[in-house]
Amino acid sequence: MLGGASTESWVPTSGFEWGEPANLGVTGFVVTRISSGQPVVQPPGAASWLLFPAVRTEEEWTDRKRIGDERVPALFREFADLDPADRTAIGKFAMAHGLLGIDRVAHCRLPGPAIARIGGIESTCPLTGNKSLAFQAESIEDWGEHIARVRAAVTLFELIQGKDRNGLKPLFRWSETGLSGSGIEFAWRYEPPGGVGGGWLMGESKSAADNVEEVARQWLWKEVDRRLESGVGVRLTIGRDRQPTSKIVTEGLLPSMWLQLHHAITGNKHFRQCEECRRWMEISRDEEGLTTRRRFCSDTCRVREWRRSKVSDVVKPSARPKAKRKKG
Repeated sequence: MLGGASTESWVPTSGFEWGEPANLGVTGFVVTRISSGQPVVQPPGAASWLLFPAVRTEEEWTDRKRIGDERVPALFREFADLDPADRTAIGKFAMAHGLLGIDRVAHCRLPGPAIARIGGIESTCPLTGNKSLAFQAESIEDWGEHIARVRAAVTLFELIQGKDRNGLKPLFRWSETGLSGSGIEFAWRYEPPGGVGGGWLMGESKSAADNVEEVARQWLWKEVDRRLESGVGVRLTIGRDRQPTSKIVTEGLLPSMWLQLHHAITGNKHFRQCEECRRWMEISRDEEGLTTRRRFCSDTCRVREWRRSKVSDVVKPSARPKAKRKKG
C-alpha cells in the first residue's frame, strides 16, 4: 500500500506578474512537451500573455514561501472552475498554490525592456541566434489548455458518478475521419479556440459507441493515465514505525491535481462547495471524508455563517402589529 502523495512548490513573496511578449521584447520560446519530453521552439506569437515570478535580484529569488503537503484536497476541482481568460483569478491561484510547472523558457532580446522587469540568465535565442535574456514563464494559453483538460475530465467524472446517460451521450460520437482512421471521438473542444481536440478512442467498433457509460469511463481513465505518465514517481521513505515505506511524489502543481482526480476516481469520492467560502470539500462516507450532511468546510466557515445569520436576525424589521378595531 502506497503512502500519501507529496509535492511542493515555491512562491516568491513578491508574487507573480503578467506581461505581453511584445512589451517584454520576446524573440522566441522553448517549450518542453509534458507528453514527449521533447523541446519545441515557438515564435513570439505563440503566447499572448506571460505569467512569471516578479523577481529581479538574487535576494528576491530567495525570499519565497514553500507550499507543500497542506494543499487543498479538492484543488483540482477549484482549478477546473477557473475562467481561462481571467488573468486576475489565475494570478491569485498561482500566488496561493504556485505555477503549474510548464517547462516554457522565454527568450527576450538584449539589450531590451525585459531586463528591468525580470531576473533571468543570459542565453541565446534558438530562433534568432542572438544574445537573449532567458527566464521561466507560463502563458495564458498554457493555463487555458490545462484548465479545459481538467474541466473536461471532471465533467465526465461527475456525469459517470451520476449515471447521467443523457449528459454523456452528446459528448461522444462515431467518426470515420479520425487521425488514424475511424473511431469514437470525444466531442469536447478545448479552449481557447483553435486548441487541441478532445481525443479519440481508436480500435473501437461502431456499436461500442452505443455503450456511452463504458466509452466515457475508458476515455477518462486513459486521459488521467496519460497525464500521470510524467511528473509522478515513487520514493522510499521512513514511516512512523521507522520502517521503509513507499510515497508518491509529484513534480509540480499540475500532476498533483491530476493525482487528486485519480484518487477521487478510485475512491468514488464526492465533492460539494462550502456554503460560506465556496471552496470544494469532500463529502464521501469514509474515514477521511466529511459527512454528506456537512454544509461547511471548517468550523471557521460555520461560525462565520452563524454570526451573519444572527446579525441578520437583529436588523430584520419586526412585523407591524395588527391594528385593533375600535368598538362602537
